[in-house]
This record gives sequence, C-alpha cells and structure tokens, in this order.
Amino acid sequence: MSLSFTLSGNSSILSQDVYPAVKLPRNERHYIGLVDLEVFNSFPNIDNDNNRFFVKKGGEEREIEIPVGCYEITQIEDYLKKQLGDDSISLTANMPTSQCVLESNYEVNFKKRNSIGPLLGFDSVILPAGKKHYSNLPVKITKVTSILVDCNLVTGTYLNGVPGHVLHQFAATTPPGYKIVEVPANVIYLPVNTSFIDNLTVRLSDQDGKLLNLRGETVTVRLHLKQYGFHI
Repeated sequence: MSLSFTLSGNSSILSQDVYPAVKLPRNERHYIGLVDLEVFNSFPNIDNDNNRFFVKKGGEEREIEIPVGCYEITQIEDYLKKQLGDDSISLTANMPTSQCVLESNYEVNFKKRNSIGPLLGFDSVILPAGKKHYSNLPVKITKVTSILVDCNLVTGTYLNGVPGHVLHQFAATTPPGYKIVEVPANVIYLPVNTSFIDNLTVRLSDQDGKLLNLRGETVTVRLHLKQYGFHI
C-alpha cells in the first residue's frame, strides 16, 4: 500500500480527520516520511514575551513597545531611535564576539518583565546612561534555528532522551520573509504506530519544542506512507 497525505492551514498544528478511515493490513509493516513542506519564514524573534524596552531620564520613565516581528540589530536600533531620538541610543553588534554594544543617554532597565534584554544578550541589569555597555552573553537574534515536524502516526524517535513523534528535522537557514521549501533528498521513513488511521496531526515546533508562530502564514505539508516488509 502507498498513500499520500497533504495537510494545509495557517496554524503550527495541522489536524485532519481521515474519512473514510484507512485500515492497514496487520501483517504488513508500514512507514511514513515527510516528502515536502512549504511555509514563509515569518517567525518573529520579537513577540509579546520580549518586546519591551524600558528607559529612564530625569526621573521620567518610559516604556517602549516594539511591534511583533523579525528584526536585525540595526532594525531594532532604527525603531528605538524613532521613539527616543536619533542621538539618544546606539545599538550595534560586535561580530567577532557576538555581543551587543549599547550606548544611550537614557538609563536602560532590563530588569522588568518582557524586556528585550535577553535577546540582546543582557542579563537582568540596569545600565547607567552615558556609558558603552557590552552584553555579557551572545546576542540571540536568531530565535528559530531548527524546525521539528511531529506526526501523531510516528514512533521510534527521541527528543532530548524522551520518546516523541518527530518525523523530520531541518535547519532554519532561509532568511526572514522568504519561503521555506523543504524537500528531503533522502526521505527518512519511520514506523507507523497504528493499523487504523482516522486522524492525521502534524505539529511544527522549534529546537526547544515550542510551537512556531506562523503569524497567519499558510503552511503545506505532504507525507508519504508505504508498506515495507511483513510482521512475523
């Protein structure tokens, strides 16, 4: 038996009931693999969990909310300059050390909730005005480095030592705003864990197991199921 399943939607969880249900012969071994996946790389590195920039000057505190999106360091700097003034802040990347270099005539507070500090490589600190500050950690501008495709029909995989349903994994190297087209040169087929398929669910997550934020973009996934060998 050989079957192709295509799922499409605007969510990182694609679930579709199969009607009529597919009954697989119990004496046969069946395997499933990812044939192709298409989605635009619109995954934000700044979202509602890390889009706040808190500053203070002359006793006046300000909270700047950065719109959800996918930013480079220069784009974050441009936005902050629009809010605070061109000469108010400098934000650059030290490429050899992967550090962020920040200088501002405002006091910058990275201690508050939902601060952008961790993305820029800063711990929970308050940075005095008028000084050049180097982040103590590397910049984490790339939030999604790997994409995991889970499938409820799969067995035989482990994620960090825990049994899981990862069907396929690949590096997220496509630049933001461009379409990701993943077509494995050699499809890896994994054992199917059931002989009765009445639902197919695919889940897209990042390297930490967190669901991808597709921001409404359409994702299409095609899977191939095939028979190979028999149960003894």
